[in-house]
Amino acid sequence: MPDLVVDTDVLSFGFRQEPIFVDRYGPAIEGSRAIVSFMTVAELAYGMLQRGWGERRQAELLRYVQTHYIRFDANEALCHVWGEVAWDAKRKGRVIQTADTWIAATAKYLQLPLVTHNARDFEFLSGIQLITFSPH
Repeated sequence: MPDLVVDTDVLSFGFRQEPIFVDRYGPAIEGSRAIVSFMTVAELAYGMLQRGWGERRQAELLRYVQTHYIRFDANEALCHVWGEVAWDAKRKGRVIQTADTWIAATAKYLQLPLVTHNARDFEFLSGIQLITFSPH
C-alpha cells in the first residue's frame, strides 16, 4: 500500500475507535505509512485544551499519534506549496481554512492521497487525490 496523508478528523475517529474508522478508514489506511501534517498535531493540541482534557487523556492521544502516524514538519518547500494551495482556492472563489491549507499542502508536496472525512473542504483543489467515505 502507498503512503497516505491523514486528516485530523480521520485520526480522531481512529483514536476514539468510531465505527466509521473501524469499518472504513482503518481498513483503507491499513498497510500504509500514515503521515500527518504538523498542523494536525497543532489542531489536536488545541482540541485537547478546548475540551479541558487532563494530562492522562492528553498523553493517551499523543501516544496514539506517535504509535500510528509519522509527523511531517514544515520546511521552506512546503511553505511554497501552501501558497500554491491557498492561491488555487482563492482564484476559484473558495474559502479554505489555514489549517486545511497546511494539510492539503502536505499531501500535495508529498504527492500522496489525503484521507479525509471532510471532502468538501478539499475537493475543489487541484493536484490532490482524496480518499473519503464522506456522504458529502
